[in-house]
Amino acid sequence: MNLQVIKNRVLYWLKVTVVYGLFLIIFFLISSFLLLQIPAVQSSLAKRFLKSFSVSTDFQTSINRMEFYWFDRLIIEGLTVEDPEENIMIGVDRLSVNFSFSGIFQDKDINLDATVLEGASVYLKTIQDGDSVRDLNINVFVSRINAMSKSGGGGGGAKISIGEAILKNSHFAMHTDRDTVSGMFDPNHFSLTIPDASLNRFMILGDTIEFNLDNLSAKEEKLDFSILNLSTFFRISQAGMEFRGIHLQAGESIISDTVLFTYSSQAALSTFIDSVSIEAHLDNSILNPNDLRLFFPIPEDIRTSVELSGDFNGRISKFRFQNMDLKKGNTRLQGTLEMDGIPNLDETFILLSLKESNIDFKDLDFIFNEKTLSRLTPLGQLNFRGQFLGYPTDFVAAGSFISSIGRITSDINLKINEESIDLSEYKGRLTLSDFDLGLYLNDTIRFQKVNMNGTLTGKGLTLQSANFTLVGEVSSIGLLGYNYTNIQTNARFASEYFNGKLQIQDPNLKLNVEGSVDLRKNLNRIQIRGLLDSAYLHNLNLVPTYTFLHSEMDIDIQGLVLDSLRGTAQLRTIEAQYDDESIELNNITLSAERSKLERQIVLNTSLFDAEVKGDFYFSNLFKDLPALIKEFRLNIENDSSEIQNYYTSKRGKIPNRYAADFKFNLKNMKSILDFLDIDV
Repeated sequence: MNLQVIKNRVLYWLKVTVVYGLFLIIFFLISSFLLLQIPAVQSSLAKRFLKSFSVSTDFQTSINRMEFYWFDRLIIEGLTVEDPEENIMIGVDRLSVNFSFSGIFQDKDINLDATVLEGASVYLKTIQDGDSVRDLNINVFVSRINAMSKSGGGGGGAKISIGEAILKNSHFAMHTDRDTVSGMFDPNHFSLTIPDASLNRFMILGDTIEFNLDNLSAKEEKLDFSILNLSTFFRISQAGMEFRGIHLQAGESIISDTVLFTYSSQAALSTFIDSVSIEAHLDNSILNPNDLRLFFPIPEDIRTSVELSGDFNGRISKFRFQNMDLKKGNTRLQGTLEMDGIPNLDETFILLSLKESNIDFKDLDFIFNEKTLSRLTPLGQLNFRGQFLGYPTDFVAAGSFISSIGRITSDINLKINEESIDLSEYKGRLTLSDFDLGLYLNDTIRFQKVNMNGTLTGKGLTLQSANFTLVGEVSSIGLLGYNYTNIQTNARFASEYFNGKLQIQDPNLKLNVEGSVDLRKNLNRIQIRGLLDSAYLHNLNLVPTYTFLHSEMDIDIQGLVLDSLRGTAQLRTIEAQYDDESIELNNITLSAERSKLERQIVLNTSLFDAEVKGDFYFSNLFKDLPALIKEFRLNIENDSSEIQNYYTSKRGKIPNRYAADFKFNLKNMKSILDFLDIDV
């Protein structure tokens, strides 16, 4: 047999072997595929795998039925994962999985194209992990899967990726060992029903779970609280929780755009206010207090929604909110807010720096009590730019307020007296521009607009309770319908009290005095020295008839009622005009004394000196004084018929009885007679 024949036979048998080999491979593959289409075979293989998996993780995993469709689709029914304490951690009525057979396992990672879960339930519960550690069953489960991956020679833990996941009629519940939170959302014990949800790019790696949530609706069963729609990129781990690009409609609230929570462990969620740090960028978010009250201890006085934009950093108990744009009712606050002390609002330190903002105190009724609001609401709506620093009842307000009753510029510390707002204390710089004091005090007859600039220290927000020291300038103030101008003051003012210096350079009143006037508790003490340069009382709306006064004065008297009058009063360079009458005196000195037995009054003038002493009442004496002057005049004129007519008219009238000794020293008879209109 030659070489060519041998070569041809070898090639022939080689071709036969290849053909039959390919045929056997194809036959094996077709047979394997057909065999895998038998549900019993599929379930048997799956149960063998799950049995091995259950032994390795100690999480009993089982299925009722499994079917492969070709090599890229899997349907599982009745899937359960039971934790070591026999709690069903995961249950799925029906699971449909689409995958690429060539890509399902890559470097021990699991990659799925899509899944559909129907009737899924997840129950997270704290279980024992080892001798002394207790942790959520899901954390224990993931930890043991990662351990399996590492033991197989890989690097880190296995990654599970799902391109798209759809949930239908699902349920999620959590029950931990931590204490129950009553009266609000309990992050340690809650239950959610989820009618539908759509996720993509789902991934589990170590203790981290993340996914894009396209749409989710849910209801918290215990509180009957509904999430109407939630879309976000979500990530959770033992270090934090992220909601990026979030749009949440829950209850009456809307939250967008980014909210990040960081914490030492998920256990910190049970003490959320103090233990969880928040970094958030809010964009036109609407926060309803009834919704927030389910999660945080919001005061019951907050009743209307707040619209928020800005950047939040910190914990609920201590945070900084920058680029803030807050809207509530007619109020809009723009700027930066820092708060330290929530939920105890009365003990919360507040730093509020505002640019052009509007304040309606009715919208802030949750900060101020009813009595405080009653003093603030007369200001109306404020346009404000400045800073608020301190506590709700003890703060410094520095800035410019434009209200419906005038403009206020302040750098003043206000201590609110919550028991009696009218006794609140204040100290600092205050400027009032066209401020309608009458409207604020609800007394427009006595008080009108005021313009002033000065330092104010004292207490009291009403006419009756005010007690303050004012050092500064009152450029104008309306009193009894007249607008006084050019007033300098360094004095203490209170109801029925004045003490200090007062200078007025008004066209109708020029006055420069120092001293005190104390009319409190009927003390009625007047101690004043200074110059009344000019006073046109009729122009000041104090008298109806032309009246002018000028005098230097040095007064120290007590008692406004004649019978209680005592002390001294000295007036110099006196000028007085009343209607067409006028008088000029160089000096008037009045001295009044009284004891239990007698009274004495001494009057020294440039025209005459007079002294009256005895057991009498000044009121009776001054009541009879016109009669004494008339009788004195009749005796000087010596007209017998007029004298007879006068005394005839007095018959039958019983005069007041008292004893008084009179002494007169007449210095200028002509002036006296002219004043009495007596012709001699």
